[in-house]
Amino acid sequence: MVPLQSFFNDPLHLSLGPIPSEFGNMESLQVLFLHENNLTGQLPSEVGRLSNLLYFYAYNNSLVGDIPTVFGSLEPLLELSLHNNRLQSSIASELGQLSNLRLLDLSENDLSGSIPVELSRLSKLQALYLDGNNLTGTVPKEMAWLWLNNGTTTSSSGAMLADFHIHQNPSLSGTIPEEFCLPHGKPCPRWSSREDGCTIMFDCTADLCGCDCDCLGGGGTP
Repeated sequence: MVPLQSFFNDPLHLSLGPIPSEFGNMESLQVLFLHENNLTGQLPSEVGRLSNLLYFYAYNNSLVGDIPTVFGSLEPLLELSLHNNRLQSSIASELGQLSNLRLLDLSENDLSGSIPVELSRLSKLQALYLDGNNLTGTVPKEMAWLWLNNGTTTSSSGAMLADFHIHQNPSLSGTIPEEFCLPHGKPCPRWSSREDGCTIMFDCTADLCGCDCDCLGGGGTP
């Protein structure tokens, strides 16, 4: 019998309930798509046993609680999307151990605390979405290293971050690392587009500024 490698669940076909912990027994699973269902409860830590998992989508559900730290052991993982749930607590710093990760989408949740500096270790990351949460503190300057190879400069790590969204986090503060700014000093606030050459999307406020977005004035214009 061939081990199961993929599990796709058609959106809205599951009854209201939690993600079964038994998924953790499917050691050969590479693809787990559970998005757009009626899932509730917490993310089962047993998913952290899926040592061959490449894609895990559980977005657009009603999941609560924290992101299990054991998810940091999913070394082959390429994409993790938990967008639009009700996840709380802080972002697990262990996610910085996912050395092959290309997409991390934690947007539209209730996550709090600071942006872990450990995420700057994700040298293959192409898209990081943290918008629509309750994050606090500053943007770690180390995150800029992930921007250096998105078309303008080259880093020895081969990083290629193209999208970094942190808008709709009203308690973020400080200054955006200057490496995220365009060469001519134009800010990249939330209303800018990728066509404008922007990688980072943020709300220009009295507490969060960067490029020509003035903290004293806030509300900068593109």
